[in-house]
Amino acid sequence: MKILAFNFEKLSAERLSNTKDNIKVGTHVDISDISEVKAELLSPSGLILGVKFKFSLDYAPNFAKVEIAGHFLVEVDKSLGEKTLKEWKNKKLTDEIQYSLINVILEKSTLKALDLEEQIGIPLHFPMPSYKKE
Repeated sequence: MKILAFNFEKLSAERLSNTKDNIKVGTHVDISDISEVKAELLSPSGLILGVKFKFSLDYAPNFAKVEIAGHFLVEVDKSLGEKTLKEWKNKKLTDEIQYSLINVILEKSTLKALDLEEQIGIPLHFPMPSYKKE
């Protein structure tokens, strides 16, 4: 699988309260659409899929929310692409393609979410590496 393009359509981060006690962060990834994209300029050897997604972080209890939405293009092997489009008609995906697509979404969205979290002053949704004296 080769990523050809990646674009964000929505970036939102909101602090809902100032209480920072017992915060738990839930991560949600939703693939809302997959379709074939015709791109003659790219002259692909496989099939190009357009993927729309939503990524959100919910800070409970009612502390903050980060929402990211976007779309990206990936080139996949023709047989995998055809199989994916056929399965997507029933809103299902094989593990092979589902894991790959979700990992792309997580990678790109997590980096953007870290920036948004830092900008509005909410705790990062996962611990950053740190150096400690032994």
